[in-house]
Amino acid sequence: MNLKSRFTLLILLSIGMFMSCKNSSYQNESTIESEESIQDSALVAILEMEDNYSSKDSMKLTFSVFNPTADSLSFTKYHTAFEGFMNNFLTIVDSDGNEVVYQGAMAKRIMPPVKESYVVVAPNSTVSTSVDISQAYRFTESGTYIISYNGGNVSGMKNGKSIQITLD
Repeated sequence: MNLKSRFTLLILLSIGMFMSCKNSSYQNESTIESEESIQDSALVAILEMEDNYSSKDSMKLTFSVFNPTADSLSFTKYHTAFEGFMNNFLTIVDSDGNEVVYQGAMAKRIMPPVKESYVVVAPNSTVSTSVDISQAYRFTESGTYIISYNGGNVSGMKNGKSIQITLD
């Protein structure tokens, strides 16, 4: 093979590799887009707890996801109580605005979330789970606390309303 033929072959191979990479990138983008379309911000996170606790009580939080639409919608378990305390998905502050220290795991995630991480919520329905927040947050003083869900940017749902509890 002479130099001109080698050069032409090299250019053709380079163009072929470039097009292959370009197509591969395009497929990944469409996969990401289809995974993201599974999520819907119409879903709303709802937090529920008793009003008062002693420092020795377990502090059961019921975490619900409500679908107010006529369609089945999905959310990822990432950054929700549905995966337990794998991330700090709550913001808890005392009456002075001091944040309660989170002591749980901080898992790193594959993005976009894998298909198996999604939970389907039927139309006009709610799915719920419960966790003991005293297992992942260090409450050091009695007083009033405001608890808010903060994981909506990952899970794909609205954060919902904050709740207030009192620790004696």
